[in-house]
Amino acid sequence: MTTLNIAEIIGRLRRLEKKIKDIEAKHEEELEPYKEMSEAGRAVLLKYLNDTGQRSAATPEGGCNKRTKVTYQVRDREEFKGHVIGTKSWEMIVWRANDAVCEDYVQAHKEQPPGTYRNAIDILTITAPTKPKLRKTKPASVTEAEWASIEESATLEE
Repeated sequence: MTTLNIAEIIGRLRRLEKKIKDIEAKHEEELEPYKEMSEAGRAVLLKYLNDTGQRSAATPEGGCNKRTKVTYQVRDREEFKGHVIGTKSWEMIVWRANDAVCEDYVQAHKEQPPGTYRNAIDILTITAPTKPKLRKTKPASVTEAEWASIEESATLEE
């Protein structure tokens, strides 16, 4: 069985992931003016559709369509909850298990909440090496008075 040089693999992965971030940042920077022009063009077309009362427009170059997406944000949770329960309008809510609360339930009851399925994925994170800590002990070559002066100036800087 061959032994893996974990330090080398981690170092390579960190350098590779930094390179990926650098390339993505460069491309994002390069794309920014094009994205701004695209958004400006979309704004012009949307204004045209709104001003002319149209929902779409077709041309030999292609077309555009206006679609309205409606969302509702709960501003008063208790009022909304009271309405849903009072009118039994269960279709107004989206049921979703709260991951953290369900995990607490499992810890407390040693079983999953009824009607749920626990899905867990292991994720590997790569971290930078720890930075060396500043030396807090007095070096042998420094006198007590010099050391006191150093500590005093360090305290003032903090």
